[in-house]
Amino acid sequence: MTKRTFFTRDEVVIHNSIDDIWVIINGTVVDLTNLFQKRMESDSVNDCLNLLLAYAGKDLSWCFNEQNFPIFRVNQYGHTVPIFPPVNEKESHDNDYWWNDEKNIIGRITCLERRLRIINTLTRNIIVINVCDEDSINAIKEKYKKRFNSNADNYIWRKTHSSDTLKNGHLFMDKTLTQNGILYHEHEKLGLPPAIWLFYNS
Repeated sequence: MTKRTFFTRDEVVIHNSIDDIWVIINGTVVDLTNLFQKRMESDSVNDCLNLLLAYAGKDLSWCFNEQNFPIFRVNQYGHTVPIFPPVNEKESHDNDYWWNDEKNIIGRITCLERRLRIINTLTRNIIVINVCDEDSINAIKEKYKKRFNSNADNYIWRKTHSSDTLKNGHLFMDKTLTQNGILYHEHEKLGLPPAIWLFYNS
């Protein structure tokens, strides 16, 4: 079974162009990049897809019910129509609707977004990063590596400022912040978030 990927809303909103488009449906993150690439190759991008593109990076939950099916209304002519017309678009003539195609689902929105300080003891650089409560330390490291420090693998990650490996600073890299004893507190939102300390592994 593939491990589920979690995202913050800020991680979704940046995927907002025709060659990189994600949307959210009731907490599920859907990648529609392939849909648009196929349609562009066949020159079949229509007004409905252009409307969908306008919502790239956004939450479309308002036009789906709790079962993730589109919400419909009756128009002035008595016809049943979706409140968001792009839901009628399919991957191709033979495939399912884009919102019902499991291949497009890449993860979920986190149940709890956490702020975390990452302190580099070598450079004295302090980064505050938003992460998912479900993220393992390895997943957090990959996010930090991608955005801030490509040399993140060359550091030992610890939960105290002590470099003494015999003390309680050891982190289990395959476990979450909570599983490592770094518990969530309300003051993270407004005050000083918890810290992870990086020690250069020379």
